[in-house]
Amino acid sequence: MKDLFENNCDVVSDLLPLYADGCCSARTARLIQTHLSACKSCNKKYAGIKKSLKNTHITDIPNSDPDFLGIVIKLRRRRTVKNTILSLTVLAALTSTLLLAVTHG
Repeated sequence: MKDLFENNCDVVSDLLPLYADGCCSARTARLIQTHLSACKSCNKKYAGIKKSLKNTHITDIPNSDPDFLGIVIKLRRRRTVKNTILSLTVLAALTSTLLLAVTHG
């Protein structure tokens, strides 16, 4: 599997959005890191993805490739869903704790 990543920028480019979002396995992340340390082209793409993820609004990226914007939108949507689920879980836990305190208090 290591050979697949060493000289194959297409595979690494496909995985960069997942890597940037922290959604790939630790093994895959290590392989991508190794590739990025040796490949200026992929490192430049990765820097662009990270920069785009930090932007407040997708529309702030002028004249961007529609496929690239699609990836960024999907990553942001995924992050929003994760944050919503986390918030609802914390809210449910706090509500349950409050209810227990009131009924047993």
